[in-house]
Order: sequence, then C-alpha cells, then structure tokens
Amino acid sequence: MADKPLIFYSFLLEKQTDSDATKSNPDPLGFFYARASTVRFFDIAALAQAAYKKTRKGYVRVNTLADGTNLSGGASINVDAHPVTFSAKTRPQGGRRAILVTGKATSSNIVTKKTNYHTVSFNFPQWADVFTISDVLGTLLPEAKVKNDPGANDVWPYFILGSGKKYPIMEKAAATAATGANVAMTDQQAQEMATKKQATIIKPKK
Repeated sequence: MADKPLIFYSFLLEKQTDSDATKSNPDPLGFFYARASTVRFFDIAALAQAAYKKTRKGYVRVNTLADGTNLSGGASINVDAHPVTFSAKTRPQGGRRAILVTGKATSSNIVTKKTNYHTVSFNFPQWADVFTISDVLGTLLPEAKVKNDPGANDVWPYFILGSGKKYPIMEKAAATAATGANVAMTDQQAQEMATKKQATIIKPKK
C-alpha cells in the first residue's frame, strides 16, 4: 500500500477558438487531471479546482428519425434551460494522456546500457490539441523544473502522447502571453473563466 494518497487532482482549463461569431457552441471549458504523485512532484496542489456549474440553454429535441419514425413523446419536445454540475472526477476517463520524462533513473538495461527514467503524466480532455497541451503545461509547471538536462526532481522540456511522438512544452513567458488556452492559476482566474462561460466554480471543502 502506498504511504501517500494517490488520488487525482483536477485543474480548470479553457480553450479559445477563432471566429467565435460563426460557431453555435461556446469555447470548451473543462478539467484536466493529474495523479497526486505528479502534483506533489511539481508542488502544484494549491492550483487544483473541484468542479463547476453552468446553466444549459433550452432547446427543442426532435424525436423523429430520418425515415419518419416517431419516437415516444411526440415528434419534438421542449427541453427547458437547467443547471448542470460538471464534477471533477476522482479518476479521469478517456481523453489524451501527456507523459513527461523526469531525470530520475529507475533502472539500466545490462545489454544496451540504456537507462530508464521515471515519468509523470497529465490527462487532458479529447478536445485539447497539441498546442493547447503545450501552452497549458508551459503555464502550469514551475519553470525551474523544466530543463534540457533534468535532475531527479525535474522533467525534460517535452511531452509524449499516445502516438509516441514528442512535442515541446512551451516556454513559460510564451505560454503566459498566449491566449489560445488558459489554465486557472488562482481562484480569481477560475472565477473569471467561469463568468465568461456563465458558470460557478465550486471549491473543495477545507
């Protein structure tokens, strides 16, 4: 049994897209996750969020299939606007896993002499593209822990996705200035994100 908690922490993320006036859906707002061991490694537990609430707009649901089949409840039904809570799950499901390689060795292959290293990871929603992940990691991670020659308490300046490809982590200054994706670094930033999306942030109980 682990001697420290291995729960998952959640972090609030928003993605901003171009030409919003032509889109029917708002820009995505949601969570990405990291295991407690990863959060402790970077010392970022204070930045975690709990959940958020927002009101979904009312709409008309059509209950007629393409061939004209009418489902129960009539041809259409009005769905009123209603509040919905988007909860920070204790364990993320699906999405995109970004793996970061630390400078802490785990073992060495006797034959190839290749050294293996510990990794840490973050689980992002499926809509988070490579640029979004690069921007968010550059913003969230302590700059001093991202190095080209990392020690045991640092990581290389790249992340690996499921395809096995490596992508660079955006430098801190560029990530902070970028507006394509934002991660809440303070309670105020979280509330500002929520206000733009007509949502309410729910903080964890102390």
